[in-house]
Amino acid sequence: MHKKILTVFLCFFAFILPTKAQTLYGYVNDTSVKIRSGAGKTYEEVGKLNTGNEVTIIGESHTTDGSIATGEFDCTTNKWYQINYNGNTNAYICTRYVTLKTENGTTLTTTLSDSEFINYLKEQGFPSTYHHKLLELYKKHPNWIFKGIDTASNKNVTTPVTWQKALTDETKGTRSLVQITNSINDWGYASTSSLGYDYYTNTFYPKDGSTWYIANEQIVAYYLDPRNFLDERHIFMFENLNYNPDYQTREAVRKILYTNFWNNYIDYYIEAAAKYNVSPLHIASRSRQEVGINGSTMTAGNIKGYEGYYNFYGIGATAGANPSLNGLEYAKRDNGLYNLPWTSPYKAIIGGAEWIATGYIAEGQYTTYFQKWDFSPTSTYTNYHQYMQNIEAPASEAVATYNSYVEQGIIDEKIVFSIPYYTNMPEATSMPPKGNPNNFLSSLKVNGTVISGFDGAKENYEITVADSINKIDISANPVAGTSTVSKTGTIELKDKETTFTITVTAQNGDKKNYHLNIKKSSKEKIPIDQILNTNNIKNDGESILDVALNTSSDTLINKIKKDIPTLTVTITDSNNNPKTGTLKTGDIVSLIRGEEVKKYSIVINGDVNGDGQITIMDLLKVQKQILGSIQLSSSYRKAADINKDGNISLIDLLRIQKHILGTSKIE
Repeated sequence: MHKKILTVFLCFFAFILPTKAQTLYGYVNDTSVKIRSGAGKTYEEVGKLNTGNEVTIIGESHTTDGSIATGEFDCTTNKWYQINYNGNTNAYICTRYVTLKTENGTTLTTTLSDSEFINYLKEQGFPSTYHHKLLELYKKHPNWIFKGIDTASNKNVTTPVTWQKALTDETKGTRSLVQITNSINDWGYASTSSLGYDYYTNTFYPKDGSTWYIANEQIVAYYLDPRNFLDERHIFMFENLNYNPDYQTREAVRKILYTNFWNNYIDYYIEAAAKYNVSPLHIASRSRQEVGINGSTMTAGNIKGYEGYYNFYGIGATAGANPSLNGLEYAKRDNGLYNLPWTSPYKAIIGGAEWIATGYIAEGQYTTYFQKWDFSPTSTYTNYHQYMQNIEAPASEAVATYNSYVEQGIIDEKIVFSIPYYTNMPEATSMPPKGNPNNFLSSLKVNGTVISGFDGAKENYEITVADSINKIDISANPVAGTSTVSKTGTIELKDKETTFTITVTAQNGDKKNYHLNIKKSSKEKIPIDQILNTNNIKNDGESILDVALNTSSDTLINKIKKDIPTLTVTITDSNNNPKTGTLKTGDIVSLIRGEEVKKYSIVINGDVNGDGQITIMDLLKVQKQILGSIQLSSSYRKAADINKDGNISLIDLLRIQKHILGTSKIE
């Protein structure tokens, strides 16, 4: 990471108060203070004032020449007052050298009318969808300054950062995570991309520890949208994070940390803030966010293998089974940078603050928002350099900052908020509905037989039945128990062709429609992969299911060929030898018509080893499968799943045992 002059992001922005409004008064608090013709040290000197001289303030500005006055004139706040200097209204003085007058304990202030403030917001580039909320904030806190940041103005990128580009970038891979702990309702926040979810098994995969999952696009959009956080508490995610000692005090830091664990470290945060020009309130909030109000394994210093190492900001605690140990591993680095290795709380707090200041704030990521969503127009990283994956972190840190400011009585200071806006933003964004999003079917059956070629992701099917069929029974099972299925049951086939739709509604309200186009035809013309369905032979498209023990090859062949004598049916064993006698699990049935061939494997419930019987050998196979010493596959696995719940368990083992003992029979 490369250091940059911190003023790179203090864009040339002036907030001039109207002269017709109430005037602000103050007096000079130092000697020989220079008055300039503009807001910056490069402007011409027009005079000097000394301690006690009164000033009439007619406006307020930030540096307009891109400088921070140093040396002759330490204007580290980068703020200037426009004053009336002997009748000259183009006169400016650094705010550091002015103490505001008060009246009955209240500083005299100047405010804009509603229309004037809206015009100011327009000048800042804010879209109209920002105006109402910012106006309400301004009425409550007239000293707050709102600066519009156009994300599309970044000169470091070839493709401008529009809303859609930002959203697309932030939903890639594991860039944005959301925590889901114990509520099935919150699965509506998780992504259903193949990287984080399996629709077929209704399984979400954590990406950091056991509770952090990939956030879906809708919740990313909500947290990416600045308009959703323009309230008194959450707006602090847009606070400019430079050091301002006027209100970023030791007591304010103490209020953020507030427990005995942190008492010995408060001065370290103040020292780090002054040294690296970073808000001590920000780095204190970051510590509380990352390692907890009472510390964690990263601040204990006594974890086995990491004794004596500390990490107060979660730096390097990347995604994995144990992020805390990853953070301590970072603290052990000895690379000569950032006070590493961090062998004391002091070194960890000071060094980590340098890492944050030089690696983020000086690189254009000068708000908590930009540290998560890296779309600052002065960022050199342009979208992939983020402090945290947690999409909620900026909001939670903002609340902590707000609470401490209220407790300290500094909530009405002249705080600068740098608020981004995007090209082509939607009218509004909202949180996704809660609840499981799975609306897949695990099976779709006609007359009790799974439709050939069924796939939960496939929505359209064509089925052919014999001319003599006047009604069929449709049944369906959802993958997720939280989903509901409608429009199943018995339907009449009055016409040559009937279209029927089954609707699956997920817990979160998402719907999926499965469409069946049912055609009538003579049996000779029925597609080869639907012949078993027409003859009511149970199958799942790959296997002939529930074949009874001791069923002969001829019996099955005759049943398949019933009414279709031109069809060729052959049966071979698992070694491809012609089959005679009784069937066994694993035998292969081939349906042949001209060049068309469709093959099915035989499944006899309980015949797990494929010998055509149910014995102690099958019991042992199932036992080994449960223990994990073998993995049954194909038709043998289906034969072991006696109760057809998709799992091989003790229930299936007991069913086989009872069959062997003669207390109950497997059908």
